[in-house]
Amino acid sequence: MLVRRTVLALIALALGGLPLALAGGGDHRCHAGPAEGHWNLPGDHGPGFARGALFVEGHDHPVLLLDAELHATHPGEGVIAGVLRSAQHPHDDPRFVVLGHWVSNDEGHGAFEAEIFRAHDGGHHRVGRMGGHFDDPPGGDPHHDPVGAFQGEWRICD
Repeated sequence: MLVRRTVLALIALALGGLPLALAGGGDHRCHAGPAEGHWNLPGDHGPGFARGALFVEGHDHPVLLLDAELHATHPGEGVIAGVLRSAQHPHDDPRFVVLGHWVSNDEGHGAFEAEIFRAHDGGHHRVGRMGGHFDDPPGGDPHHDPVGAFQGEWRICD
């Protein structure tokens, strides 16, 4: 329990500086902004999921859509594996691959961090990062697991 709390605190501390960590040079092809959506931790039902939207700072319409699976690797921690699609053309092939990790406490509060790769080159070239926090408290009824929410920041220089 102490190790999980320490890891959660370290990730939260690192994510506190996320916008600085994602800051790039003067590349005019960098985009960044807030991300938000649904977060459902894995459980007895199998993998969980994160689904949401990425916005460019100052705009109301999303530019990318996140669709990711969450897999537990240990109690209270796991990996994120998913894709980002164009919000204007959501049925097109994914534009980016998202790979990362998450940690949570027993109440379902936690943090995540992920790297973003180009999808069309096999995911070998990292072009960005995203991270944030989530809240997905366990439901009292084992047959009904309410879906939680996440908020975060992202930056891609492609």
